[in-house]
Amino acid sequence: MRKKYFTIAVTLSLVLAFAESPASAAATVNPCSLVTPVQASAALGERAMPPQILHDASQSGCRWLNKSQSRNLFVTIEASNIFALVQKSGPWKVVHGVGDAALWSAGWIYVRKHKTYLGIELDRSPQSTNSIDPRLLTLARAIVARLP
Repeated sequence: MRKKYFTIAVTLSLVLAFAESPASAAATVNPCSLVTPVQASAALGERAMPPQILHDASQSGCRWLNKSQSRNLFVTIEASNIFALVQKSGPWKVVHGVGDAALWSAGWIYVRKHKTYLGIELDRSPQSTNSIDPRLLTLARAIVARLP
């Protein structure tokens, strides 16, 4: 009987140790650590101001503004599979070579790498609906390389 309880306790401990809740995936990655000041400045086309961290129950985000505050770079780590919702929401284009899967629409790229989901917005005008901004693509690849 004692052995049975020990086996149940060990099994439960292993399940809890290896189970990843949606919130834990977002909580383990600091989005501000994924972009260097040099990368933020290059993406924005002007010196970036210090990042601002933003948190809520479903995501963790980091926002950079350029010095003139006319452009925005926003990186979010999503707590759930927002990727599936994005796929269903509109005219997103597949981006190859970024993470396990990536979707792009003017100004935004959503990426999945393993169980981590992130969104990257590069607000620059004008936004093309035909091709991805090369700065956004370069930044997305650099961020994905930093993910666990």
